[in-house]
Amino acid sequence: MFTGSIFLCSRLLMIFFHAVLNDNYAHIVIYKNINFEQAFVGVAPDPRSIIIAFRGTQEHSASNWIEDLFWKQLDVTYPGMPDAMVHHGFYSAYYNTTLRHEILKSVQWAWKTYGRLPINVVGHSMGGALASFCALDLSVKWGSHKVQLITFGQPRVGNPAFAEYFNEQVPRTIRVTHENDIVPHLPPYFYYLGEWTYHHFAREVWLRETIVGNVVTRNETVCDCSGEDPTCSRY
Repeated sequence: MFTGSIFLCSRLLMIFFHAVLNDNYAHIVIYKNINFEQAFVGVAPDPRSIIIAFRGTQEHSASNWIEDLFWKQLDVTYPGMPDAMVHHGFYSAYYNTTLRHEILKSVQWAWKTYGRLPINVVGHSMGGALASFCALDLSVKWGSHKVQLITFGQPRVGNPAFAEYFNEQVPRTIRVTHENDIVPHLPPYFYYLGEWTYHHFAREVWLRETIVGNVVTRNETVCDCSGEDPTCSRY
């Protein structure tokens, strides 16, 4: 199941590179706001779905926001969930910019034009954080059965209460991590802080490599439903 889903996610992330080179996609829109967050919305023939993709952090800005994540505190209460706290920057980048409005408008247009297609939301790194808020927004608004989220190397975005709420609202989630990627470890997780620490939502799929002599084996582990499986990327 998860191997196929990871292949699907890789395919989804590539759709928009091909979309600008040919006309096989029924509808493609690229949104960029003043903070350079960028999202793509399209209707793809295979898989037949609406695809929303958030670009990862650009190389020249990655070091700055990664450094910031080491010290960033939980500073926003998620609406309607008094115990759920989230990262202000990620929350605002989706909810308080033009991205959300344009994405919702495009989804409604696509449904009106092509029928009630399922929605695949994908993102990498910082784009994974924005994709998470987008998938939650769409699931609450239109139902979790319509939305699937897959991210690569995303940071933590909220506390344990938020992670629990997210798991309930967006059950069709795969969060892919790699053993050599620092971003999924940020902002840091401190188990002794309880609800005042950041906490990943499930379900993680951890990718790693083992080398024996000249043989490289690529391993994939489907982690537990806690979001913070100590045998996976937290190992």
